[in-house]
Amino acid sequence: MKHNTKAVSRALKTAKNRMIGLRLDDDFMREIEQLAAAEERSLADTARICVRIGLKERKALIEAAVEK
Repeated sequence: MKHNTKAVSRALKTAKNRMIGLRLDDDFMREIEQLAAAEERSLADTARICVRIGLKERKALIEAAVEK
């Protein structure tokens, strides 16, 4: 069986060029590392996914508050 050796890009190329730094406490960093290992992802990919999920949830909370 032949395997594809080319890396699969999980993020847009522009996402890789726009970086932010996150300061995480040791416990939170350990959780991210464990999640990344369990899903066989890089720390960057795992953090990006978590940020996207958090942003989606945050927007939903804000929209719900505005509707009241």
